[in-house]
Amino acid sequence: MSASTFGRTEGTSAPAPLFVKLNEHNYHSWKYDVQALLMRNSAWLIVSGVLTEPSDKKSEQWKEWAVGNNNAAGVIYSQVEDQIKPLIRSHLDSSITMWKTLKDQFSK
Repeated sequence: MSASTFGRTEGTSAPAPLFVKLNEHNYHSWKYDVQALLMRNSAWLIVSGVLTEPSDKKSEQWKEWAVGNNNAAGVIYSQVEDQIKPLIRSHLDSSITMWKTLKDQFSK
């Protein structure tokens, strides 16, 4: 997959998601909505750990991975309520850590 297609839709403006942002009460439905959104953008492969970060940060594979990771992190961050954002703000460089942090906090 090339950097122009991985983790984003080139040249189109995707409509805003039609579901409620994560709050203290809706994690169990929110996680499926966001997973589907990430799947649509091919970014779920990174969040789920199927595609791991390449070790060579100068390679094209790493650049493609970084685009997908950034896209996933942006989707996740934009789909949580403001009072929850401090939980994941320090992990904006890792969509996997963001997802795990939210799961650990709200899947109880």
